[in-house]
Amino acid sequence: MRFLAYFTLALIAGQARAETPPPPSMGAVPAPAQPPAPPTPNHWPPPGVYDYGAAAPPFADQSVPAQALLAYDRNCKNPTLAVLLSLLWPGLGNAYAGHGAGVFITWALILGGTAVAIHGLDASTGNSAGSGCGEISNEFYLGLALGLAGIAYSPIDAYLAADDYNRELGARLGLPPGFAVVATPIKVERGVAWGPSVSLRF
Repeated sequence: MRFLAYFTLALIAGQARAETPPPPSMGAVPAPAQPPAPPTPNHWPPPGVYDYGAAAPPFADQSVPAQALLAYDRNCKNPTLAVLLSLLWPGLGNAYAGHGAGVFITWALILGGTAVAIHGLDASTGNSAGSGCGEISNEFYLGLALGLAGIAYSPIDAYLAADDYNRELGARLGLPPGFAVVATPIKVERGVAWGPSVSLRF
């Protein structure tokens, strides 16, 4: 009878020990909670935008102040507008781009070519009156070529001058190299509107 009582007590103690969870190990240290990540600074360009497996651009850690962007938007020149103005009136786009030398060269070629062409035409008229031959001298063609060169030079110089002006303006304002603001069509409810668009040239 006493043996049966001891056997019952041992069985109850073993079952209670099996149901009790083991105490935590003294050597295990819980992992500390990770601190929240700091906010990403306002960089230009945004981190990861140009991450295609290549090295980050040299200006990836340069922040662009909002005041510099506004100043650039107010004072930059539109190269396309400069070309259109030069096509409308030679030298006008050069003046818009702030390139006075381009205006001078344009009109020097046009006026000089016109004078040479007129002189060559007068010489051809005088020679034809005396000899009865109506040939046009090479001087007329030279003047015509000079005048056409001035007309073609104006829009090309206007575009390059506007682009150089914008590059120098961006450098003065501390903007990254290749920064540009151009006009871009934007779809609206009533049609299409034009607004500024930021681009980066590589």
